[in-house]
Amino acid sequence: MRSVDAANTSEAGPPSSRGFFLRPCFWIGMIVFTAALALRICYICEYERSIEIDYSLFDQTDNHTFDLWAENIARGDWLCENQIHPYHNWTELVAPENKWIEWYHGSKVYHQCPLYPYFVASIYALFGFETFYVKMIQAIMGAASCLFVFLIARLYFGRTSGLFAGLILAFSGFHFYYDAFILREGLVTFLTVLFVFLSLLSFKHRKMALFLCTGFVLGLGIAAKPNALLLVPIYLAAVFLLFADKPLRGRLLRTAVFAAAVLLPLAPFYARNAAVGSPVFQLSTRGPTAFINGNAKGLSGTKWAPPPALTRNILTESNYNLLETIKETLKTYRDDPFAYPALIWDKTSAFFNSYEIPNNTNYYLIRSVSRTLAFGMVSYWIVAPAGILGMLLLLPRIRRIWQLYLLTFVLSASTIAFFIVARFRQPVVPLLAIFAGYTAVWMLKKMYRMRLPTVTAAGVLLCFLMSWTDHDKPIDNSLWGAYAGAMWKLAAQSNFTKAEVYKDKMRLGYKELTGGRYCPDLDERLDRFEDAFRAFRKYPESAPDNIDRQISIAHGFLKMTENSKRNSDDFKKFSRLTTDNAEGALRIDPKAPDAHKILGIYHVIKAERSVERSDKFMHISTAFEHFTEELKIDPDDTDCLKGIGFIHLLLGKPELSASYYKRYLERIEPWDHEIASQLASILLKLQDNDKKRISKALALTTLAVNHEPNNLKFCRNHYYALLVAGRVEEAIAVLERLKKLDPLSADDYESQIKSFMKLSEKSGSGDKITNQQNDNDSQPPVNEEDAQ
Repeated sequence: MRSVDAANTSEAGPPSSRGFFLRPCFWIGMIVFTAALALRICYICEYERSIEIDYSLFDQTDNHTFDLWAENIARGDWLCENQIHPYHNWTELVAPENKWIEWYHGSKVYHQCPLYPYFVASIYALFGFETFYVKMIQAIMGAASCLFVFLIARLYFGRTSGLFAGLILAFSGFHFYYDAFILREGLVTFLTVLFVFLSLLSFKHRKMALFLCTGFVLGLGIAAKPNALLLVPIYLAAVFLLFADKPLRGRLLRTAVFAAAVLLPLAPFYARNAAVGSPVFQLSTRGPTAFINGNAKGLSGTKWAPPPALTRNILTESNYNLLETIKETLKTYRDDPFAYPALIWDKTSAFFNSYEIPNNTNYYLIRSVSRTLAFGMVSYWIVAPAGILGMLLLLPRIRRIWQLYLLTFVLSASTIAFFIVARFRQPVVPLLAIFAGYTAVWMLKKMYRMRLPTVTAAGVLLCFLMSWTDHDKPIDNSLWGAYAGAMWKLAAQSNFTKAEVYKDKMRLGYKELTGGRYCPDLDERLDRFEDAFRAFRKYPESAPDNIDRQISIAHGFLKMTENSKRNSDDFKKFSRLTTDNAEGALRIDPKAPDAHKILGIYHVIKAERSVERSDKFMHISTAFEHFTEELKIDPDDTDCLKGIGFIHLLLGKPELSASYYKRYLERIEPWDHEIASQLASILLKLQDNDKKRISKALALTTLAVNHEPNNLKFCRNHYYALLVAGRVEEAIAVLERLKKLDPLSADDYESQIKSFMKLSEKSGSGDKITNQQNDNDSQPPVNEEDAQ
């Protein structure tokens, strides 16, 4: 095939005039490969040494699925008879596990395309079960992808364009970032560029040996990711047309040979399916759910969030058949058919947008702590618009480089057709880098030749494309969320030292987000994190079965549990770690101090977050037992006194609750104004008109309000205490303050003010307004949140 850029063709010189190792293209290729490999190896080593977040340990990620799947294969299950089908949180919301197995058409069908798990399993079998070796081999493949990009661009446009294209990909940090994870993007990308290179040589030299290699690599690509199937009929037709000068029988034979080469790497997987009784040609179960997630009405198509009810209905109607699923999903647009083209446009924009949509991992988090990724200065914001501009510039020559256009379109469209996350577009990046390399050289040549109008027009178009692909996500301001996620993950892995690094970054991010303002709920959460890490640091060198260490670790995980969202994966994980450590200490010593207390507090948290009444009271009962056992060991334990007081309040026993709260306040240091205010509320609710009790309640609410004048709960309790004590004018003054502190309820406060003023006028300004004269709505609520 002749070069598209005639000016660049002369750069290579006569191929036979010098030895291969003396040619400039060889050394340029080695520069590209070496630079790419050095960056990737440094990044992997840095990740293993400093970043240390092992995503393969988290059961809600593809990292975990691929790692466990590969490990099973390497241990001898080469037929995957015990095929892994992860039952994630979102799948649990959609349907029971047995229903999913029914939809999959059996438990032995491959969960995802199987090539990558077998690839990882082969590395495990050779080097042991260390993900480091997988990452290093992925780094080598990534560097090889850069070399092939150089060779492809050189063959099409000359070695200068090849150099730019290879270096663009080599220094694309967002691209080599994925080499550090047990994810298939690196393998799929390598097979993509290898296929393009072999295909280019095949159509140039028309050698059947090259076509065999090309077809074989295409078959591997199908076994790695199913969208490569779309290329099979196109390339079969292309091979048939290429040999138009041959007799029909010869053309058919060559086409059949290419088809056989495609089937060759797929045959073992089909044979395995037949052997274990799975549908022979089914290599993945992900298609139907992926299409629903990316195309159902009301979804953005840019993150994994299948709506449970809608997903269940569509899969039930379609019986998990992909074509039927597509039909049922598109039916969601019957009332608004124009919404679907709008969604496709939004997904297309997201595909070329420079925002790296997190999925399984977070690029921005790792980049913020990785020095090596900082050297990957080429962003998708440069690659995508420069690549699109290159495609526009080369449109007049599309017949010569049709394969680049074809693969870019097919891989992009097949991704957009389902859903968009950053890692799914990685196989397209090398193709865009080739076009971007051509753009860079074209612009430099036009500038050198002083073609200013042309350069200006191209520059304006490039700026327009860059404005279209520029992300609008507040990355810097929201990175604290990613820091929090890293902290959770590392703490769950008991890597407390590294987790604390991200905790400090998260705390700093929170403070920047709030501008340093005092935010009670936020500051309380941050304080609990600090308590957790103080506990984690207490016994860093002790043996795992050390009782004191287990108690301290359990205390730290309890604080993490308190900060976790209701019934989230983190909540479940830290709940388990809390109970495992506390119960482990009790197995060693049934009278281990603080173990029962930690379990009691844990069950109180579970009670608060339980929806079912039976579960709630089961946890309350268990918490009461643990607090009681702890008080046998230490009768003055303040946390247990507070916990039992809370439990009695939930059980509707205010007198007992008040007695425990009093004992708690007598022993606590510093003073707990929250419980003091709550105790006052309980005393006032007893409604026995005991003057001493009312006076005590008023004193407690006064202390609380003086400590925190703008606390709504304190002000409400203080207002009610003043009202019961007959100090109406002071109570009205507190209501006036509440109007300012709680503007959403200002009308209610104003109505109460008017009501009490009328009552005061009727009964005389100096008379008391008793409990019987007050409407229950004027009393501050006593609920679980207030009690806590």
